[in-house]
Amino acid sequence: MARAETIDDYRAMGKRYAVQGQARYPDCDPLEALCRHAEDRTGVLKPSTVRLYKRRYCAAAIVIGRTGDMDREVIIAVLHRLMTTLNGMAGTPPEPRTSSKKVKDAKDWEVKEVFGHLKIMAVRHKRIRSAAVALFCLLVPRLGPRPVELTRAWVEGNTLFIPSAKQPEGEQKLREIDISDFHPTHREALLALIYIAARDVEAIGYDAWLSLLAEILARACETVSKNTGQRIERLAPSSFRHTAISTWHAAGYTAEEIAELVGHRNLRSQNAYKRPSSAWPITGPLATPAVQRKAVINLDEMPMPAVPQVKTIAEKPDAPDGLGDEPPPPDPKLI
Repeated sequence: MARAETIDDYRAMGKRYAVQGQARYPDCDPLEALCRHAEDRTGVLKPSTVRLYKRRYCAAAIVIGRTGDMDREVIIAVLHRLMTTLNGMAGTPPEPRTSSKKVKDAKDWEVKEVFGHLKIMAVRHKRIRSAAVALFCLLVPRLGPRPVELTRAWVEGNTLFIPSAKQPEGEQKLREIDISDFHPTHREALLALIYIAARDVEAIGYDAWLSLLAEILARACETVSKNTGQRIERLAPSSFRHTAISTWHAAGYTAEEIAELVGHRNLRSQNAYKRPSSAWPITGPLATPAVQRKAVINLDEMPMPAVPQVKTIAEKPDAPDGLGDEPPPPDPKLI
């Protein structure tokens, strides 16, 4: 039987489908709009994807039916309609969907190559967002935040605070990582990354920022593949979080420690991400929860990109990762 938090996730996504269906079909009742939303899906889906959709849609239908005090027979008929619709989509897709093309296991040599290219783009062409993505590649595999959490993180003294994104409604949890052993340059890099991410999200919105991040990363992977002759699959922003989980698992961390570091609500969640093949070589100390007061991040394996220290960084009008003139990061003490 699914855990309570898993069922909550099904209901949350099902609610989103219901809202989208009602917006698309405003003249239909909520259950009819939900069914039409499911029927609008096209193409062949993997059986695992179909199972996930069925749980979400059926959870939404049950909530709508009970909230509206509808007859049991009506709810059952809707569930049958949804199951029939979604079951008809199961099969083997002719080609991977976009999400399936994204690499979930970022190898250390791949990230080093991409990091080096982004560093050149940042320094030579003064592209602040190339520098930010390079820092993302450098820091996130060792800290493990979700991209959305990074935009809301902050540093106080020697502690990095990361608000957990996936929590029950009304609850809020902060993850703490001790960064007292960070080299001053690395600490400044972390502050710069947090500042640039938060500023961009405020300017263009989270979805646009995440798309921009993914686009710069994908373009870097493609360029490095052409320049080196070594094929590097398209890395995704989430790839680095998976790397952190796998590396901590390979280092012998307990499930409780990993859950505390990445903000999982139950201990089984990490099983979907930890893969021995994607763990990075352990050449030094690793991050631990700040409550243990022994968090050390080893950042010496990769070179540090230099962020241009100028009053204004004006990117070319056609620069694909630029949004115009940009102020430099503020004094870290002010963040």
